[in-house]
Amino acid sequence: MGLLILHRHHLPLTAILLASILVVESPTTTRDGMMHTILTAVVLLVLAAYSVTCIVRPHQLAAYIRGCQSRTGRFIQRWPFAGIVTKEWFPTYVRIMGVSVLLIVAVCASLLASAGR
Repeated sequence: MGLLILHRHHLPLTAILLASILVVESPTTTRDGMMHTILTAVVLLVLAAYSVTCIVRPHQLAAYIRGCQSRTGRFIQRWPFAGIVTKEWFPTYVRIMGVSVLLIVAVCASLLASAGR
C-alpha cells in the first residue's frame, strides 16, 4: 500500500482504503479513540472535497488529467486503459466516479457517527 500512497493518481483509492480501515478498526483508549475519530473525519472531508470537485468541474479535471497524461512517457501511454482520458465521454466518467466516492464517504461517515454513540 506504500506504493499507492506515493503515486499521485492513486490518491483517491488510497484515501478510500485508509478511510475504510479507520472506520472499521476501533482503538482501545479514549485518547486514541479521539485521534482516530479526528483522523477519519479529516480523511472523509478530503475525499468529500475531491468528489465534489469531480462532480462540479469534471471538464477542468479531465483537461488536467489529459495534460498530465500527455507529459508522461510513451511506455506509460501504452498501458491498458491509458487511452480512456482521450475519449469524449471521460468527463462523464469522472463525474460518475465523483458520485461513487461521495456515496462511499456518506456510508463511512454514517458508520463513524454510529460508532460514536
